[in-house]
Amino acid sequence: MTAVRSTEVSSVLLAEMAAPRVTDQALIFSADPALITTIAKRTQAVDVFDYSYTSLERLRTQLSKQKIDNVQIHHSVFPDRDAAYDIALMAAPKGRDFARAFLWSAFCSLRQGGKLYISGANNGGIKSTLVDAELLFGRNVTLNTKQHHRIGVSLRSAAAHEFPTAWGHDPTICVTREMQTPQGVFTLATMPGVFSWEHVDDGTSLLLEHADIEAGSTVLDVGCGHGIIGIAAAQTASRVAMVDDNLLAVRCATESVRINRVDNAIVYAGDVYNGTDGTFDLILSNPPFHQDFDVTFNVAHRIIREAKRHLNPGGRLVIVANAFLSYEKLMTEHLSDVKVLAKNSRYMVIQGQHA
Repeated sequence: MTAVRSTEVSSVLLAEMAAPRVTDQALIFSADPALITTIAKRTQAVDVFDYSYTSLERLRTQLSKQKIDNVQIHHSVFPDRDAAYDIALMAAPKGRDFARAFLWSAFCSLRQGGKLYISGANNGGIKSTLVDAELLFGRNVTLNTKQHHRIGVSLRSAAAHEFPTAWGHDPTICVTREMQTPQGVFTLATMPGVFSWEHVDDGTSLLLEHADIEAGSTVLDVGCGHGIIGIAAAQTASRVAMVDDNLLAVRCATESVRINRVDNAIVYAGDVYNGTDGTFDLILSNPPFHQDFDVTFNVAHRIIREAKRHLNPGGRLVIVANAFLSYEKLMTEHLSDVKVLAKNSRYMVIQGQHA
């Protein structure tokens, strides 16, 4: 039996319960093709925002094949504040601060009288997101529940509203934080929605401690996040490329490169190695094993399986992973001289070489 992803259930609830009019300008915080095509047929125009570059590009291809021409795809993740949408649909993302970013963005982008529909899993934070929506909008009504998910709707009745002081800073805007690494302290641009956005996680620190970044080497940082691995590597490497599918990560890493005056690094949006130019002496990664709320090992497996094509002869792939994720066997199938460089109770750093 095929498992149903949490995001798919959320999209079904949004498609079933949202009540747009044919004259509506719709805002959708999701690149789910089924949801987009359903709403596009029921409204005048749809603007789509999502943080996944790959999901947006896949959606663009599918819309072209179906000849749907009233949908605009955006890569800015959040719409302009001076927009005036009639309806907004939001699949609640992982992380309360990140969900608040979408709530605030939706509130600022809806016209007075506009509606926001929010859906998500009961065990994924939807209840707290609906509470936050009620604080911001003044009211939220739960419309339906399905497969341990729920959907609510809020009405923007106020013409203006201040960002809730209890939420801290505006989560749609980058902030800077000083982060400690074995290579020194760096000031990073960061924001909710980016992995380990408030600090350097322990796995990344272990990776940087044992990666052995040789002077003059070329380095690829896959899944760069706010840029800490690539920027640390750039202190000794001759050239660093940094890639992430998360458009907020690309935004933050680009700003982090600027702040630290790193002139030997480039940041771009892409899915693992897609768009990568050339080969490298060293590939570094702290790969995710979650996609939204669902467990997945696809990214890590792709990094390992395809590494050889992107390494120079003698080049190395070094990844850090949770200790219970046994990637050594897969790495042995695709690379040579596989070894564990470091291990503690939570993480291990594994290296493989292109013979």
